[in-house]
Amino acid sequence: MMVGGISLTTVGVAATAMGILLFRIADTNVECARAGCGTGDAGTAKLGSAAVIAGGLLAVGGGITLTVLGAQKVPVDDEPPGVPSATLVVGPGGLTLRGRF
Repeated sequence: MMVGGISLTTVGVAATAMGILLFRIADTNVECARAGCGTGDAGTAKLGSAAVIAGGLLAVGGGITLTVLGAQKVPVDDEPPGVPSATLVVGPGGLTLRGRF
């Protein structure tokens, strides 16, 4: 679980950085569109980049949570596991197989 958390955090940081970069590019395109130097739908680009930033931040939060939970120590059970067993019970209505492991 810890490896998955580290991976998710890394992907989240990369997505957040990419979203910020796309947001800056879209912001430049909005200013250019106001000046009449370009065409395109910069508002949609800003909305999409904001969604990428939000998704990246969610991934970072989830990745940190998984990393912390995965780093907790698991108690060691010193008892040896029980021996598996199987029993065949013959009754008036048929056969029953019971197992324990």
